[in-house]
Amino acid sequence: MHRSHLPAKMWFVGAAEVITRRAAPSMDADVMIREMANYLGVHYEAGWRMKQKLLLDLSPCGEGLVREAICVRRLSLPGDMELGEIIL
Repeated sequence: MHRSHLPAKMWFVGAAEVITRRAAPSMDADVMIREMANYLGVHYEAGWRMKQKLLLDLSPCGEGLVREAICVRRLSLPGDMELGEIIL
């Protein structure tokens, strides 16, 4: 995010996309970058740079703002719950 012309909100939206896509690894990385760039309204190269910076920042050794602001650890759910389940 340092020296970026993109607003912080766009970085957090990009981070959400990266985390979501990494959870479903069946998608081709190039397709992910193209879709993310289109969604954010940036060129492919900017999407590629954003993805690279976000992956580094979100990695276990990452020390950036996004990692600190977003929970990136796998949550442990109770045995009778599934991820994505709505509780009323």
